[in-house]
Amino acid sequence: MVEHQESTVVGFAGDWHGNISWIGRAIPALRRAGVTTLYHVGDFGIWPGETAFISTVEYWAKLAALTIWVTPGNHDDYDQIDALFAGNPYKPQQLSEHVWVLPRGHRWTHAGRSFVSLGGAASTDVSGRIPGKTWWQQEEIRPEDVARTISGGHAEVMISHDAPLEGTSAVARLRHENPNVLSTDALAYVQAGTNRLTEAAEAIRPTIHVHGHWHAPDEIQLDRERRVYSMGMDFQTRNLATLDLTSLRWSWLDDPKLRV
Repeated sequence: MVEHQESTVVGFAGDWHGNISWIGRAIPALRRAGVTTLYHVGDFGIWPGETAFISTVEYWAKLAALTIWVTPGNHDDYDQIDALFAGNPYKPQQLSEHVWVLPRGHRWTHAGRSFVSLGGAASTDVSGRIPGKTWWQQEEIRPEDVARTISGGHAEVMISHDAPLEGTSAVARLRHENPNVLSTDALAYVQAGTNRLTEAAEAIRPTIHVHGHWHAPDEIQLDRERRVYSMGMDFQTRNLATLDLTSLRWSWLDDPKLRV
């Protein structure tokens, strides 16, 4: 298990969708907050033929002395991601000097706190996407991903793209609405992916579970020991947050310059 030795305050970011305009605000805001390590929950912007976004992220991250660790989402290019992991599927791989991609089930510690990452999610709009161009079958969380993720037992912080079934009210409302617009096959596909993510989360029982995917910023205290945070997307409120690893105090980043 790798130990990260950086500051005891880390950042989290929701979906960025390759939005260059947003990262030009988001990364400077993280720098002003003193963040040097950022954990991104997926739909980052790894797209076919796309280099401008990654180059721009690298530019801002270098200026901010920021290292970004990406848990891939569903709308990231898994052909590119699989190529990154071809040599070692279980070790984080470098996308650029300051950006790393995390494999499913990867575990590490940061300032003494245990972390686990489980990327991927089933696309609710799968029927309208083009295989290999805007949709990748590898997005789906597989049973072997779940087994690898839970094999290490409890982790204090879990990062995923999809949300567990027991989560925030904002995500629950969207899940209630989605069955009305999904075909039977698409609904089964989405539910299977969510069930696998939930199986992992219930086995790990993280103290803090951070996810994206639903673009539904919210938080909930499930019980005395478990909290779930659903992150907003680019240009949405609550896209960024910080976590003090000493106290496990969560703070949504409300920088005035993000709203300009």
